Amino acid sequence: MWYRPIVIVLALTQLAAPRVGNGEVAFRFEQTGLALEGVTYDPQSRAFFFSSRRQRKVLRRGADGAVADFSRPSDELLSVVGLGVDVTRRRLWITTSGSPDMIGFRKEDEKISFLIEYDIETRALRRRIPPPPGLERALLSDLAVGPNGDVFVADPIVGRIYVLRQGASALLTLTDAGPIRSAQGIAPSADGRFLFVADYARGIVRVDTASGAVLPLPAPPDVAVRGIDGLVLHGSDLIGVQNGIRPHRVVRLRLDDARELITAVETLEQNHPEHDEPTLGVIVGDAFYYVANSLAGGANDQRDPPRPSVILRLSLR
Repeated sequence: MWYRPIVIVLALTQLAAPRVGNGEVAFRFEQTGLALEGVTYDPQSRAFFFSSRRQRKVLRRGADGAVADFSRPSDELLSVVGLGVDVTRRRLWITTSGSPDMIGFRKEDEKISFLIEYDIETRALRRRIPPPPGLERALLSDLAVGPNGDVFVADPIVGRIYVLRQGASALLTLTDAGPIRSAQGIAPSADGRFLFVADYARGIVRVDTASGAVLPLPAPPDVAVRGIDGLVLHGSDLIGVQNGIRPHRVVRLRLDDARELITAVETLEQNHPEHDEPTLGVIVGDAFYYVANSLAGGANDQRDPPRPSVILRLSLR
């Protein structure tokens, strides 16, 4: 998400750190100034969807490779961050909120945040859902769709986890402020019992989807698991995009059978030449597609020369 506390937990010089990984460019966007944050995938249509912080829109890349805007200007989106597909119900869920690096930003936009439901076939905006009422601070950011259609949303400012239960009309607070400091990427377990959440400041935690109880996952003492932004599940492992360290990297987190302990951390990608604040990703088959250069804190069209957004494909075989 665009809001991340400054918590550089490991600093290696770019020259000292080796190049690791086989990531290759999957897509390079012709349009500059997008400041992409997230990517998701619809296996039914074989289409990718991307969120633009700066341009305040959602883009779709079809199976034929054609890229077009999915959202319409009349949708009046703010900065778009999280995305998730509900394949069964043919829905695209996104989060949108006021961000200083979006076009047309106004100071009053900072307090506005919504979860939005789209019909994935017609592009119709079906619902605009605010945070739970009565909260002094709330920011809807990264999201994930559970196997039963529940939508889980992370709040990076206060660390809450919100949930929109399948069939419900309003978000509820699943995990209140306190146990998680800065909630970022969310990865639901295949059985729907747990969420694995990247706490940017502390590491990985497991959240019970029924009770909201939080269990921090201990890791080996010689590895860094803080500073993780994007998080997805691949089999029994977690794949994390770690932009809170230098150089940026993608890691595989091995879990024990009880899913209560991180047993090992493997670097899958490091020091890729396209890395410039990598963020969120999605699993497609045995590959991880992720935003390589979100340029968080800035905007692509302010670079000299302007840089296109890049999606990398990293084989997980």
